Amino acid sequence: MITWRGREGDGVNARRSLSLGLAAACFLWAIAVIGFVLGTYTPLPSVADLEPIVTAGAVVAILVGIGVGLRDGYRSIVD
Repeated sequence: MITWRGREGDGVNARRSLSLGLAAACFLWAIAVIGFVLGTYTPLPSVADLEPIVTAGAVVAILVGIGVGLRDGYRSIVD
């Protein structure tokens, strides 16, 4: 198990920290998408510069999905 040492000496799981960080990033991206949609399609005021954030998040999600699909497809061929 990969761990990092904290100040108290407790080990923190690196994979858990990474997955929590990625979940937080996905949550913030979802909030940005909701704000962009509400600002675009409702009379609510729009927040500046949400379009590049939403677009970048969508591109990253697509690339990660392609990578996972290729990895799983390769595993199914090899197994």
